[in-house]
Amino acid sequence: LTAAFAVLFNGSFRYVREIASERDALLEFELELDGIAVNGIDLISWNDAGQITEFKVMVRPRKGLEAVAAAMFNEMSGRQ
Repeated sequence: LTAAFAVLFNGSFRYVREIASERDALLEFELELDGIAVNGIDLISWNDAGQITEFKVMVRPRKGLEAVAAAMFNEMSGRQ
């Protein structure tokens, strides 16, 4: 998660939509990474105790996903 925060929360990250129910939330986000507009969602579910039971992140378009993957690889391997 540390790598994800370092890559995604680069100053351009913003949530643009929230859809929520009693135990689920879908949060749509946008950011720019290396000049590429990235759009994605966080899909989160939790139990009665408020503990997260499922957390999915989906990113598009493909070149945005590739940019995120490369940046996270670099972050986790100590490359810049």
